[in-house]
Parts: sequence; C-alpha cells; structure tokens
Amino acid sequence: VTDAGFGVINWQASASTTSGGNWLSLSPTTGTQNEPLAVRVTLGTLAAGTYSGNVQVSSPGANGTPKNIPVTLTVTPPLPLISTGGVQNNASYQRAASSLAPGSIAAIFGTNLTDGRSCLPPSCGPTLVNGRLGTSMVGSSVTVNGVAAPFFYATPNQLGVQIPAELGPGTVDVRVTVENRQGAAQAIAI
Repeated sequence: VTDAGFGVINWQASASTTSGGNWLSLSPTTGTQNEPLAVRVTLGTLAAGTYSGNVQVSSPGANGTPKNIPVTLTVTPPLPLISTGGVQNNASYQRAASSLAPGSIAAIFGTNLTDGRSCLPPSCGPTLVNGRLGTSMVGSSVTVNGVAAPFFYATPNQLGVQIPAELGPGTVDVRVTVENRQGAAQAIAI
C-alpha cells in the first residue's frame, strides 16, 4: 500500500466474499505507507465454480478512500490422473506391459477418473449403442491411441474398459477425459 502524495498514511484493510464462504483473507489488516498487503485464498472444500469477493483499503482523511478491489476466484475441477503403472489386465491385475491384447479388458487405476459418480453393476452398468458397448460413462471417456474404448464400469478411482479390438501390437497411449478435461497420457504395451 503506497501513498502517491507526501507524508505518512495509516491504512486499514478488510476482505469480504459474496459467495463460497470465507476463502479470502489479508495480512496484515493495518499498516503504514509502503507496506505490503498479502491477499490469500484458502480453497478448503470449495467446489468447482466462480466466486466473488472484495478487498477494501481505507485511510481516514486521505482523498479517494476507501478503495475497493474486486476479486474473482475461479476453481476448476482437477484433471483425471492415471496412476503410474495404473493400466492393468482386469482379470489378473498384471501390468499392461505383458498382459493386455486388443479386445481384452483393462482396469485403469487413478484419481478423478469420473465426474464423482460411480456406475457399477448390478444397479448401473454398461450401455449398448447399436449392439456395441458405449464409450462413455458418468462423464468419462477413454481413448487408446485415439480410439474410443468401450466401458464396463466406472468409479472415481477405477475404470473398466475394453482395449479397442482394432489396435495392433506395440506401444499405445491411454488417455482419460472427464467432462472435456483431458488427463496426461500413459504409454502401455499391447
């Protein structure tokens, strides 16, 4: 906080939010000119979304006081993340390097792999589209070398998909996308 004029000013600052609770804070809340004012955000349990707040700095007797500074916080959902070595054969849970073939069923382990929901049989199960398994479930989709993988089940930490039958042997990239947020690829051997 600085004063464009001459002399010493004493100032006070406060933070307020209009949505999301008390995620905005200041340190210190009082001071004199040429003193830094740290504005901090504490995400806590804020869900994805846009939140509004305000920082007000005032100095009794100074021209143009108080000054209001609007603050906008945008919290984006986390990206899906496949665990290291997290693509495995769904039957044996052996790593993909020696256990997955075109048409086989893979288990993908990680975090944020769905929109937070699960789809597990018998209450929820795979969908059929023109007699074929669907390629998305609870906000998630998987591609293997750019080819959409059919789904059997989905939870936020594990997906069950079929390795596309049209792929040949070699190294391929597996990617999980959740509601247009694409995670990093993991290379596996087919």
